[in-house]
Amino acid sequence: MNLSESLGAAWKSERELFFYNLRGLASRLSYAQFGEMVERLRDALQRRGGGPGTVVAVMGSTGPSLAAVAAAVWRAGATLTVLPKPTRLAGLEQFLAETLGKLQRSEAHVLVGEEDLVSIFRELAGIPVLSFEQVEEEDGLELETTGPGCALIQFSSGTTRDPRPIMLSEEALLSNSRAVLEQFPGGACRHSCVSWLPLYHDMGLLGCFLMPLLAPGDLTLMGPEVFALRPLTWLEAISQRRATTSSAPNFALAHCLRRISEEEVRSLDLSCWQIAMVGAEPVRPATLREFARKFAPAGFSERAFSPVYGLAEATLAVTFSPLGQGLKTHSFDLQEMALHGKVRPGDQVTPSLGKPLRGVEVEIRGPAGRALGPGELGDVWVRSPSLMSGVLGEETEQVQGGWLQTGDAGFLLEGELCLYGRRRDILLLDGRNHDPALLEESVESLEEVRRCCAFTQESAEHRDRLVLLCEVEKNYRGSRERLEEKILNVCRRRTTLRPDRVEYLQPGELPLTSSGKLRRGTAAREFAELVRP
Repeated sequence: MNLSESLGAAWKSERELFFYNLRGLASRLSYAQFGEMVERLRDALQRRGGGPGTVVAVMGSTGPSLAAVAAAVWRAGATLTVLPKPTRLAGLEQFLAETLGKLQRSEAHVLVGEEDLVSIFRELAGIPVLSFEQVEEEDGLELETTGPGCALIQFSSGTTRDPRPIMLSEEALLSNSRAVLEQFPGGACRHSCVSWLPLYHDMGLLGCFLMPLLAPGDLTLMGPEVFALRPLTWLEAISQRRATTSSAPNFALAHCLRRISEEEVRSLDLSCWQIAMVGAEPVRPATLREFARKFAPAGFSERAFSPVYGLAEATLAVTFSPLGQGLKTHSFDLQEMALHGKVRPGDQVTPSLGKPLRGVEVEIRGPAGRALGPGELGDVWVRSPSLMSGVLGEETEQVQGGWLQTGDAGFLLEGELCLYGRRRDILLLDGRNHDPALLEESVESLEEVRRCCAFTQESAEHRDRLVLLCEVEKNYRGSRERLEEKILNVCRRRTTLRPDRVEYLQPGELPLTSSGKLRRGTAAREFAELVRP
């Protein structure tokens, strides 16, 4: 079956969809009821001429309307792109500029969303703008069909460059979905999912919306703002709905550790949670172990953790840790890795991100393109039936001979992938390569520091100096000098590096992608502007 047929078959399932807000369960729909919503919207799109070649951009809060429109676009055979809503009112001007840029780069023919969000674009977008309610109105609007004809335009995360419109075919979506779903013990239809991940992010849209529909299994959704303001709601939903699977980036686990009390832990029953996929940003073993320790009284098992690796250019998933194995780590000597790019026994710990999915190949290559052996650091290349068709409106050499250059650096051990960092972000100091994430993790181990960003900057003496930007917890009352001493000590002890400059920020001031990843390049540029004489 194709994508449209597969979704249509899901409406026959007896499973259910649940939508949560800050007050808890907000609405409950059977798959049949949800399917009726989707089919009405599909018919409305098709009456307007929407179908293959029509690019539909959608925007809104996670709820039945947004989910149904997204599914209806696929049912109509059109191209979907999901755009973020603003996260802070203070950033409205930036939000407008970024959204208009994405509408243009995706070559969208129509924008659909919540009235209070999309209304501000009616005079700016240059394309028809419809509220969710207006999609079914008879107004004579005819949609164009001049788009690229792919199933999804998925914007890359934008950690090292501006987000790019990645084109993904229907075959890519189905291939990746099937490869992931076959990992689930007992069959994917036996499982149920809870997710707060935004639908504009690949892990949220594909891993926690499309794949559960294709299974199909019970599905519970809530918006990222619900998780951010009250992370307990996420875990309550898992407990109440007896969900077996839920995914999260590392920062989300850390957020739960900070915001959920021991008393609240005792109110939960997480013994149902069998598969906790962790990805989308560096996986930090210490965070996973602390999460497992804190939530063990609620029945959570560390064996549920499944660190994974993927990227938008490969649809979603590339490697997967065996389910039920839990966190697995490898150790290496940091100096040997920095000097020679080889794994030797040592004190530095890195998580395994598992082995390639069925039909996926991963290769580590050196600067000349030569394949490297186990334990050698190089560029991560991927070959998969789920690779992107290309970048809309751009020429790219990222795919060569069927292989995708991911932009990540890493190595293979026992056939499992370990990452060392984004190639563009790696710190080059005195001729040695250092992963900034290892340095940032060391600093963030201090209770006074919320988040850290590390990068290098050329000094007046034409040498690279190491800069740290640290978000300090609001309740810190000590001196800056004392905190800097603690930061320098933990850096020296754990990484042997000594920062040349440490700057302090308020929580939330570091630039992040829409999915919560650090934008180190943006931070470095903004810092350079700030200190420019």
